[in-house]
Amino acid sequence: MSMLTSWRNKVKPVWICLLAAGLLAACSNGQIASSGGKTDGNAQQGGTQQSAAQPSAPQVSNEPVELLLYSNPAIEDDYMEDVFIKPLKAKHPNITLKYVQRSGGPTVAEQVATGKIPDLMIGSITNLFEFKDLGMFTDITPLIKKFNFDVNRVDPALMSMMKQYSDKGEIYGIPYKSNYNALFYNKDLFDKFGVPYPKDDMMWDDVVDLAKKVTRNADGIQYLGLDPENINRLAWGYNLGFVDAKTAKPMIDSWKPAFELLQKIIQIPGNASEKPQRNGDKDAFIKDMKLAMIATTNLVDKLEGAKLNWDIATYPQYPQTKGSFGMAGGQPILISSQSKYKDQAFQVIETVMSDEVQTKLNRVGKVTALSTLDVKKLYAADLPYAKGKNLSAVYKLNQSYYPLSEYDDAAIKLTVDHSFDLYKGKDINTVIRETNDDIAKAIAKEKSK
Repeated sequence: MSMLTSWRNKVKPVWICLLAAGLLAACSNGQIASSGGKTDGNAQQGGTQQSAAQPSAPQVSNEPVELLLYSNPAIEDDYMEDVFIKPLKAKHPNITLKYVQRSGGPTVAEQVATGKIPDLMIGSITNLFEFKDLGMFTDITPLIKKFNFDVNRVDPALMSMMKQYSDKGEIYGIPYKSNYNALFYNKDLFDKFGVPYPKDDMMWDDVVDLAKKVTRNADGIQYLGLDPENINRLAWGYNLGFVDAKTAKPMIDSWKPAFELLQKIIQIPGNASEKPQRNGDKDAFIKDMKLAMIATTNLVDKLEGAKLNWDIATYPQYPQTKGSFGMAGGQPILISSQSKYKDQAFQVIETVMSDEVQTKLNRVGKVTALSTLDVKKLYAADLPYAKGKNLSAVYKLNQSYYPLSEYDDAAIKLTVDHSFDLYKGKDINTVIRETNDDIAKAIAKEKSK
């Protein structure tokens, strides 16, 4: 989809060689596959697995294999056990899944350099370029057809975002987990000031007006009306990207409406935080309970034990993109190009994407990647502290997506950093120009490597 930098072009063949050499070494040492040095799991002549409910299911060896999964996002042990290990053991007992994660562990490049090549990878759907640059992408379209996997079950916005990584319509992974944006609010503060609660389907202008009514100084405490988290999330509501992937030119000039909205929120007297946070001031909302509303992502499963009297409304919308909460992202599972066990790796994906596992995932507050409403409606059903909350606000609106580029990592940080200048009174046009300039410099630096 996008241009690779000259540095990446130079190192990619080296990494591909490392991938191949590492895999051979790993296999000879029994580090990845536990099949005793037998031939490829897709060509072994052992018994096959075939479901009675699906007579046309493909034949796949049931010889014991061990697959290695690498995850960029942190995954809790119990979550991995419930969503991956146990379901896989029940459905495909011949597959043993081992996993390693970046949090507190190696980068994927470091993992590859040791010869321990992953069979499967999990990453953020907005940044899979590290896997791509290492030559780890493989088109799983043949496996999708082989296993009769229905990609239409998956959130179409997530699938569209995945396809941005392809040049000819290839599919490199299946999103197994989604995110959401919503408007969380403190009911007690609205009651304290006699202001009606936020409602579903509000526009941003309506929420800003509401914020003005609950931004108060009372009992010696400055109560803040609204935290919009950051400029990026406001721009994503317009489906705006950072960098044109074809030209490698910054696109922040188009962000002016988002910057104007942020300025409008900041200029509510008493509402501007003295120390704005990159991901919103969640402590002010959850612990200090002096923030009336926060427009953010994935907060329900972080509210256990909170004394806060909270509830949710749908994320504020723009008239131009009504019906969408913008981009929140998700996590896909990819199969490594160097895996010897691609059929079995796809069986892992197939298992995790089953209605049963996706429902379990969704019930504990991790959002399903399925577009199936019956599954979505069970969101957070197993969280006692979420009972009686307006949980439909999480899935009532659709997710959208913005155009990706390989330079987004630097741009994401720079746009937020420069947006803080608005809190200091700098004018919007200057902030936008300086943001564009710094992103362009970051791109040039990356290209020169």
